[in-house]
Amino acid sequence: MTGRVTMLGISRWTGQGGSYRTVQGFFSTVLPWATVFWVFFRQHLHRPDDVYILAGDEVVVSKAGHHTHGLDRFFAGVYGRVIPGLAFFSLALVSTQQRRSFPVRVEQVVRSEAEKAASRAKAAAKKAPKPVEPRKPGRPKGSKNKTTVEVTLSAGLPPSAGRLSQENDHHRPDRNPHLPDAVPPQGVQPAAQCRNHCQSQSANPGLGPCHSVQQ
Repeated sequence: MTGRVTMLGISRWTGQGGSYRTVQGFFSTVLPWATVFWVFFRQHLHRPDDVYILAGDEVVVSKAGHHTHGLDRFFAGVYGRVIPGLAFFSLALVSTQQRRSFPVRVEQVVRSEAEKAASRAKAAAKKAPKPVEPRKPGRPKGSKNKTTVEVTLSAGLPPSAGRLSQENDHHRPDRNPHLPDAVPPQGVQPAAQCRNHCQSQSANPGLGPCHSVQQ
């Protein structure tokens, strides 16, 4: 059936003898559907050697509009959220051998006005922003600095690179403080010795010329 599922749409798909008034009369007639389902199951579907389990489940059908009876917002597992629509609760007998279900009772879930008001109040409470106390300007008392990035030294920097003694700083200028075991390039060591000699000569004028320069 295509198009909108209405009484007029159903009447257009009826055969001979069917009309819009016939469909209206069918829907206005009160039928004991629970008894109809049960009698139909016992007469045509029941198997004496089978085992049946009674199960119940709620089904939500999406529905737009504002005037449909029982229209409300229900949680739909298919969409994973609350949607506007109609909810129906069904009781069915599930066959363990055929792995099929046979409904015996279907009822529409209609919420009362009190339930609707409670649902709206709960939704409004979730949307309302929580009151936040104004924070005082400045840094909070007792707060400490926090390390956000862990710095990892490279393989060429030993752990003692930051704890060099004053002896290495003043008496061994030819050594690299970051690479103490490295050999200085050619010409760097004599130049460093010459610089130290010049500094000592300015303090003691009696010293002779630098041996590195003589070489």
